[in-house]
Amino acid sequence: MVTFAGFSGVGKTTVLEALVGALRRRGLRVACVKHDGHDFSLDRPGSDSDRLTRAGAEMTILYSATHSAILENRPRTPETLLAAIHDVDVVLREGCKFAPGIKIGLTRGEIPLPESEERYLAVISDRPMAHRHSFSFHQTEQLADFLMQALALNRREGAIARMENEE
Repeated sequence: MVTFAGFSGVGKTTVLEALVGALRRRGLRVACVKHDGHDFSLDRPGSDSDRLTRAGAEMTILYSATHSAILENRPRTPETLLAAIHDVDVVLREGCKFAPGIKIGLTRGEIPLPESEERYLAVISDRPMAHRHSFSFHQTEQLADFLMQALALNRREGAIARMENEE
């Protein structure tokens, strides 16, 4: 999982939208997780699922021949949600800017990075950065190549650590 961290308005969703396509073209299966600081609703008012939710259902499952969704009308921790992700090669997370793990920081104009540059695997910016792995907002293909290399290395290091622990 790679977290894209930046303050509101910096362009995280735009970057991820382009990056998902670039990673898909490279054959990867991608999941996205987006933190929303607002009380969002996926139901259309008056729809069948909305009616069931308003009646008190804690979960409503919608499915068709091409899509499915599980609506949970109760809070869940990020850890339990992430544990439910399956059959993908990479998870791109937007938000959770102070969470631990692999992060790419985004900064634009007067919007600073949430944390110091050394906390990030890479930085995306609209100005030159001192970070050794920095990209502009338009370098989607280069960012995808970089991520593929970084994740392959991370996967190898994890496998080596597991083998060493088993000995």
